[in-house]
Amino acid sequence: MNTQESAKFEIVVDAFGDEWAVFQRRQTAFRFEVLLGWPKTIPRGRRGPGAPRVIITKPLRAYLQRVKKAPSKIRLPLSLPTIRRLKRLLELDVDGVKSSWFHERIEDLFELTIEEFATKYTLDSREVTRFKTRIAGNQSRSVGWWRGPTVSPILLSDLPVVFQADFFSISVRTVQHLTSMLQCKK
Repeated sequence: MNTQESAKFEIVVDAFGDEWAVFQRRQTAFRFEVLLGWPKTIPRGRRGPGAPRVIITKPLRAYLQRVKKAPSKIRLPLSLPTIRRLKRLLELDVDGVKSSWFHERIEDLFELTIEEFATKYTLDSREVTRFKTRIAGNQSRSVGWWRGPTVSPILLSDLPVVFQADFFSISVRTVQHLTSMLQCKK
Protein backbone atom coordinates (compact mmCIF):
# COMPACT_ATOMS: atom_id res chain seq x y z
CA MET A 1 0.00 0.00 0.00
CA ASN A 2 1.57 3.27 -1.01
CA THR A 3 1.49 6.42 1.12
CA GLN A 4 -1.37 7.91 -0.88
CA GLU A 5 -3.51 4.77 -0.45
CA SER A 6 -2.74 4.44 3.25
CA ALA A 7 -3.95 8.01 3.81
CA LYS A 8 -7.44 6.79 2.88
CA PHE A 9 -7.51 4.31 5.76
CA GLU A 10 -7.00 4.61 9.49
CA ILE A 11 -3.72 2.97 10.53
CA VAL A 12 -3.66 0.86 13.70
CA VAL A 13 -0.99 -1.23 15.39
CA ASP A 14 -1.78 -4.88 16.06
CA ALA A 15 -0.95 -6.88 19.19
CA PHE A 16 2.51 -7.64 17.76
CA GLY A 17 3.53 -4.08 16.86
CA ASP A 18 2.78 -4.22 13.11
CA GLU A 19 0.79 -1.50 11.31
CA TRP A 20 -2.46 -2.29 9.50
CA ALA A 21 -4.83 -0.19 7.37
CA VAL A 22 -8.38 -0.57 8.72
CA PHE A 23 -11.02 -1.37 6.11
CA GLN A 24 -13.94 -2.35 8.34
CA ARG A 25 -15.00 -2.23 12.00
CA ARG A 26 -17.40 -4.76 13.51
CA GLN A 27 -19.06 -4.07 16.85
CA THR A 28 -18.96 -6.65 19.65
CA ALA A 29 -20.74 -6.81 22.98
CA PHE A 30 -17.38 -6.76 24.79
CA ARG A 31 -16.26 -3.09 24.64
CA PHE A 32 -13.97 -3.60 21.66
CA GLU A 33 -14.39 -3.76 17.91
CA VAL A 34 -13.16 -6.44 15.56
CA LEU A 35 -11.08 -4.70 12.90
CA LEU A 36 -10.48 -5.96 9.38
CA GLY A 37 -7.84 -4.64 7.05
CA TRP A 38 -4.55 -5.13 5.29
CA PRO A 39 -0.89 -4.92 6.37
CA LYS A 40 0.28 -1.37 5.72
CA THR A 41 3.54 -2.58 4.17
CA ILE A 42 1.93 -4.64 1.39
CA PRO A 43 0.71 -2.85 -1.74
CA ARG A 44 -2.93 -3.52 -2.55
CA GLY A 45 -4.28 -4.31 -5.98
CA ARG A 46 -3.12 -7.02 -8.34
CA ARG A 47 -1.09 -9.64 -6.49
CA GLY A 48 -1.59 -7.67 -3.28
CA PRO A 49 -2.60 -9.02 0.12
CA GLY A 50 -6.01 -10.26 -1.00
CA ALA A 51 -9.18 -9.91 1.04
CA PRO A 52 -9.15 -7.95 4.30
CA ARG A 53 -8.01 -9.99 7.29
CA VAL A 54 -8.89 -9.80 10.94
CA ILE A 55 -6.41 -7.54 12.71
CA ILE A 56 -5.37 -9.18 15.97
CA THR A 57 -5.59 -6.23 18.32
CA LYS A 58 -4.65 -6.45 22.00
CA PRO A 59 -8.33 -6.50 23.13
CA LEU A 60 -9.18 -9.26 20.63
CA ARG A 61 -6.18 -11.35 21.70
CA ALA A 62 -7.05 -10.89 25.38
CA TYR A 63 -10.67 -11.87 24.74
CA LEU A 64 -9.67 -15.04 22.86
CA GLN A 65 -7.23 -15.96 25.64
CA ARG A 66 -9.98 -15.50 28.25
CA VAL A 67 -12.44 -17.77 26.48
CA LYS A 68 -9.98 -20.37 25.16
CA LYS A 69 -11.16 -23.00 27.67
CA ALA A 70 -14.81 -22.41 26.71
CA PRO A 71 -14.93 -22.03 22.92
CA SER A 72 -18.72 -22.23 22.90
CA LYS A 73 -18.76 -18.85 24.66
CA ILE A 74 -16.98 -17.07 21.81
CA ARG A 75 -19.40 -14.46 20.50
CA LEU A 76 -17.70 -12.50 17.76
CA PRO A 77 -18.93 -11.23 14.39
CA LEU A 78 -16.63 -13.71 12.63
CA SER A 79 -17.11 -17.08 10.97
CA LEU A 80 -16.12 -20.27 12.79
CA PRO A 81 -13.25 -20.99 10.34
CA THR A 82 -11.90 -17.49 10.96
CA ILE A 83 -12.04 -17.99 14.73
CA ARG A 84 -10.25 -21.35 14.35
CA ARG A 85 -7.55 -19.66 12.25
CA LEU A 86 -7.07 -16.95 14.88
CA LYS A 87 -6.80 -19.56 17.63
CA ARG A 88 -4.18 -21.45 15.59
CA LEU A 89 -2.21 -18.27 14.94
CA LEU A 90 -2.24 -17.48 18.66
CA GLU A 91 -1.64 -21.11 19.70
CA LEU A 92 -4.77 -21.08 21.82
CA ASP A 93 -5.64 -24.60 20.75
CA VAL A 94 -2.67 -26.26 22.47
CA ASP A 95 -1.63 -27.02 26.03
CA GLY A 96 0.43 -24.01 27.13
CA VAL A 97 2.95 -25.90 29.28
CA LYS A 98 3.70 -28.51 26.64
CA SER A 99 3.72 -25.88 23.92
CA SER A 100 6.36 -23.91 25.83
CA TRP A 101 8.44 -27.06 26.28
CA PHE A 102 8.31 -27.77 22.53
CA HIS A 103 9.11 -24.14 21.67
CA GLU A 104 12.21 -24.32 23.86
CA ARG A 105 13.34 -27.15 21.56
CA ILE A 106 11.99 -25.73 18.31
CA GLU A 107 15.27 -25.92 16.45
CA ASP A 108 15.47 -29.67 17.12
CA LEU A 109 11.77 -30.00 16.29
CA PHE A 110 12.42 -28.55 12.83
CA GLU A 111 15.86 -30.07 12.27
CA LEU A 112 15.21 -33.67 13.37
CA THR A 113 12.72 -36.16 12.05
CA ILE A 114 9.79 -36.96 14.34
CA GLU A 115 11.37 -40.30 15.24
CA GLU A 116 14.77 -38.70 16.01
CA PHE A 117 13.12 -36.02 18.17
CA ALA A 118 11.03 -38.61 20.02
CA THR A 119 14.10 -40.76 20.68
CA LYS A 120 16.27 -37.83 21.79
CA TYR A 121 13.69 -36.63 24.33
CA THR A 122 12.16 -40.05 25.14
CA LEU A 123 8.70 -39.12 23.92
CA ASP A 124 5.99 -40.98 22.09
CA SER A 125 6.23 -40.16 18.37
CA ARG A 126 2.43 -39.61 18.23
CA GLU A 127 2.73 -36.82 20.80
CA VAL A 128 5.61 -35.25 18.86
CA THR A 129 3.56 -35.43 15.65
CA ARG A 130 0.56 -33.83 17.34
CA PHE A 131 2.53 -30.87 18.74
CA LYS A 132 4.64 -30.42 15.64
CA THR A 133 1.45 -30.22 13.59
CA ARG A 134 -0.08 -27.69 15.96
CA ILE A 135 3.06 -25.57 16.08
CA ALA A 136 4.25 -25.94 12.49
CA GLY A 137 1.04 -26.59 10.58
CA ASN A 138 -0.30 -29.60 8.70
CA GLN A 139 1.98 -29.34 5.71
CA SER A 140 4.73 -31.87 5.28
CA ARG A 141 7.94 -29.89 5.32
CA SER A 142 11.49 -30.97 4.84
CA VAL A 143 14.07 -30.62 7.59
CA GLY A 144 15.33 -27.03 7.69
CA TRP A 145 12.53 -25.79 5.39
CA TRP A 146 12.52 -22.41 7.12
CA ARG A 147 16.13 -21.73 6.08
CA GLY A 148 15.29 -22.18 2.37
CA PRO A 149 15.85 -19.41 -0.19
CA THR A 150 12.13 -18.81 -0.66
CA VAL A 151 11.19 -18.93 3.05
CA SER A 152 13.96 -17.17 4.99
CA PRO A 153 13.63 -13.84 3.10
CA ILE A 154 9.95 -13.74 4.03
CA LEU A 155 10.70 -14.53 7.68
CA LEU A 156 13.33 -11.78 7.74
CA SER A 157 11.14 -9.25 5.92
CA ASP A 158 9.14 -6.41 7.43
CA LEU A 159 5.85 -8.18 6.70
CA PRO A 160 3.56 -8.35 9.74
CA VAL A 161 4.21 -11.41 11.89
CA VAL A 162 0.57 -12.47 11.71
CA PHE A 163 0.63 -12.26 7.91
CA GLN A 164 3.75 -14.47 7.80
CA ALA A 165 2.24 -16.98 10.23
CA ASP A 166 -0.94 -17.18 8.19
CA PHE A 167 1.02 -17.51 4.95
CA PHE A 168 3.02 -20.48 6.28
CA SER A 169 0.08 -21.91 8.31
CA ILE A 170 2.05 -21.75 11.54
CA SER A 171 1.65 -19.82 14.77
CA VAL A 172 2.88 -16.29 15.41
CA ARG A 173 5.13 -17.61 18.18
CA THR A 174 6.70 -20.09 15.74
CA VAL A 175 7.38 -17.29 13.23
CA GLN A 176 9.02 -15.26 16.00
CA HIS A 177 11.23 -18.22 17.03
CA LEU A 178 12.25 -19.03 13.46
CA THR A 179 13.01 -15.39 12.68
CA SER A 180 15.12 -15.14 15.83
CA MET A 181 17.06 -18.27 14.87
CA LEU A 182 17.66 -16.94 11.36
CA GLN A 183 18.91 -13.62 12.75
CA CYS A 184 21.30 -15.45 15.10
CA LYS A 185 22.71 -17.53 12.23
CA LYS A 186 23.66 -14.41 10.17
